[in-house]
Amino acid sequence: MAERSYLWPTTGTGDGPSGGYPYTQVAEMMEAFYPTGVLWGLGVTVSGFNVTVSPGKAIVQGVLYTNDAPLGLTAANPGSGNTRRDLVVLRGNASTRTIRLAIKQGAVNSGTYPTLQQDATFSASGIFEIQIARLVVTSAGATLDGGATITTPRGIVGTAQIADGAITTPKIADGAVVTADLADGAVTTPKIADGAVTPQKTSFIVTTADRRWGGSGWIADTAPIRIARGQATFTMADGQTATIVQIGVSGLFPLGALLYAYAQVYTPSSDFVWVSDHSWFDIHNMIYGFTVRRTATSANAYNLAFMLIGRAA
Repeated sequence: MAERSYLWPTTGTGDGPSGGYPYTQVAEMMEAFYPTGVLWGLGVTVSGFNVTVSPGKAIVQGVLYTNDAPLGLTAANPGSGNTRRDLVVLRGNASTRTIRLAIKQGAVNSGTYPTLQQDATFSASGIFEIQIARLVVTSAGATLDGGATITTPRGIVGTAQIADGAITTPKIADGAVVTADLADGAVTTPKIADGAVTPQKTSFIVTTADRRWGGSGWIADTAPIRIARGQATFTMADGQTATIVQIGVSGLFPLGALLYAYAQVYTPSSDFVWVSDHSWFDIHNMIYGFTVRRTATSANAYNLAFMLIGRAA
């Protein structure tokens, strides 16, 4: 039968079979809504050879499995000096019409886990297993490999059901994704849009009042061309590749002065560090910004030498 539709009165008319729907068609409907996997619960804990699976629910090829109380299983001792890798599985058996938790043993000292049996003919008379947890078993007992339940919980919407591009920025609440949720190396430079990350700002204030830096101190400067020079030390954090260094000058250049700003970074390390053109300035408040960039990602301190040259308006 190439086409079917659900659900109709089971009167024998059209797609509504007389006497009710067979289990295979009910399972087909369930699988359409809930793909095979754990719905919730079924966490695994281990103590010695005793394996306990918590209450939970799962779908196996459209058939609902439910367990309402902790269930105990026992891993077999592989013998002194031996190691075996086992799987905790949910095993669906179409012949016996049951789904049950079990431990599927691997070969002793093989270093590999057993293969899940997932028969294409499960709906008729086959076996279909899904993995709940992995166990490493020695003569001292069993331990979990990879955490408790490692079958992806499906729920109503699983990862496979989320279309590419379906989750956009407006769908993500502010603060929903924190640093701990990002895997190491998950966010690379090509993934960061221009302007998406604002560099850290470090500020220094120079109050010179018509003086210039003489190398060891400020000296009076009454010439029409006024110079302010200085040095400051700033630190870039581990992983930081850019920072804005702000220089505030009070009383040196009058409002409306023609100004040239220059800065240079000196570093004792082998980092490649440079200063781009001043990224912004506010002539009214006499604040000037230089963007310092580098290719290294370690935490280091740097010395910034800056010079502001201006002529009275």
